[in-house]
Amino acid sequence: MMNGGKKENSINEIKNSVEKLLDGKATLKIKRATKDEKDYLAFEKIITSLEALDTRSNILDMDLELNLSSYEKGFYNIIDNLLEMHYGSEASKIIYFYLYERFNDDGSSNQLINNKNQVVPLNSVADLWIIIKPKKTK
Repeated sequence: MMNGGKKENSINEIKNSVEKLLDGKATLKIKRATKDEKDYLAFEKIITSLEALDTRSNILDMDLELNLSSYEKGFYNIIDNLLEMHYGSEASKIIYFYLYERFNDDGSSNQLINNKNQVVPLNSVADLWIIIKPKKTK
């Protein structure tokens, strides 16, 4: 993480480069991330990390016949409990669907259906965030 002096120097270097490029004066405004943006970025890291871990486990199991599920179970229980504690039971079920049930072994996909019998788009972490964010408990 940059300290104040290095960050200020970087900002000045960017400003000077832009001014040279435009051959004139420039003003830079730094936008601070909102709490919602920070929450989404943290959520995105968690979900993409869980996807990567699941993929790695599957590769180890399928390609190397190295099944570590009994070892990993304790870690996944902790993660599941934290997700349920933070997002609630219903939102956690949707997260689990996204991570573990959205795609079948044969490559086909399952759809998320809401209580009005409508298909809910669930193609990305951003889609997942839109669905679970309102259900998040504080």
